[in-house]
Amino acid sequence: MTKTLSTLSVIIPCFNEEKTIASVIERVTDADTLGLELGIVIVDDASTDGSSDRILECAVKYPSLIHHAHETNQGKGAALITGFAQASGDVFLF
Repeated sequence: MTKTLSTLSVIIPCFNEEKTIASVIERVTDADTLGLELGIVIVDDASTDGSSDRILECAVKYPSLIHHAHETNQGKGAALITGFAQASGDVFLF
């Protein structure tokens, strides 16, 4: 039996990306998903700039966006592990 793939989860680790995170989210949402439903998971790894504020502003425009914030910086690997735990797609992209 072959499973049909229907959802794509894009996991974005973030640390002090206030100036670029909104454009990254925009580019991801504009990308061709080849018919897969898109889910975005952003893990803010304890940014000290306004990254979380920018992510929350984008979440208003993209309600399916999942935002998770680490209280202390744990590194990219930990951010990806958190993102994988939050994602629900058939295919993961990071």
